[in-house]
Amino acid sequence: MVTHRFTVNIPNPTAQGVVVDLRLARVPGADLRTLALDAPELDLKVVSAGMTLDPCGVNGRERQEVKLQPYSSIDVHVVIVTAPADPAKGGAAAFHLSDHRGHSQTGGVMLACVERPGPEWAGKVIGTANPCPIAFATDPYAVSPGHDPSQRPAHTQIVLGTNVDLVAAITNPTPSRLDDVCVYLEHLGISDAQFTPITWNVGALDPREVFFAVWPVRVSGWMTGTFDGSIVVLSSRTEPVRLRSRLHIGREATGVSQG
Repeated sequence: MVTHRFTVNIPNPTAQGVVVDLRLARVPGADLRTLALDAPELDLKVVSAGMTLDPCGVNGRERQEVKLQPYSSIDVHVVIVTAPADPAKGGAAAFHLSDHRGHSQTGGVMLACVERPGPEWAGKVIGTANPCPIAFATDPYAVSPGHDPSQRPAHTQIVLGTNVDLVAAITNPTPSRLDDVCVYLEHLGISDAQFTPITWNVGALDPREVFFAVWPVRVSGWMTGTFDGSIVVLSSRTEPVRLRSRLHIGREATGVSQG
């Protein structure tokens, strides 16, 4: 038997709290084969399948309800145990994890479990149909609290045990004005730094215009290294997009100076 683990981030990019009804259902083998994936044709036997909020959990449920605060997200862990009918040929099985809010389905993802005697299939990233075009004008960086956010420091490493302001300089790279622009810091990865959740309602952003969004961050924990955070951007008539934000935390006093 093989245990397949998937981590799916469930976001709430709205200003209202929401209850999300998550449902896990197997994709019929005939439907899976119509997708023309590079996977064995035989169906895998599914011993168990469920989702849990525990990253180390082994037992889960096929239906899970989660409550999300405004502009927040949560990781859901899907654990599927399979066994091949013929180990020499392998097999495949897939599940839909669907996201229901209110009385309608608002999203979902397909999770594929593949066992094969040969090399693994290279996965594909499916792009967003109408992504928000807002981008970083420069990589996010930290400054001392109250410092001019437009002045990027020479050193970007943050010193452990300090308070800083994390700055995201966002810009409109398109030739047209973008309306109802909004930006918020979703998370700081697996770091133990804490931040003040602030949503910046930027409004209209003209072509090549730059806006500096700032969040107070308290680096009072013990973890050092480079961490991948997420900053979400939205605009009118587009879909939310996550922008990667790298946070460098070290013990050496070569980072942001404190005044």
